Amino acid sequence: MHSNDKGINCPVNCVLCSGAEVDNMDVFFTCPSSQNVWNMCEFQSIVQVASVIEENAATVIFNVLANF
Repeated sequence: MHSNDKGINCPVNCVLCSGAEVDNMDVFFTCPSSQNVWNMCEFQSIVQVASVIEENAATVIFNVLANF
């Protein structure tokens, strides 16, 4: 459910990259700005693999923590 559905006027596209419709995966993993942050981490390769395999941000985070 989007904030717009609750009467809150928010942009539907990512405000950082003007990319696809914002969801948890975009905020944490697929937005280029988010990817730049992950690229600075020592466990970046684990994050990259998990974010390609999984479709849910919570599952990606769980997999990263389980493999770190």
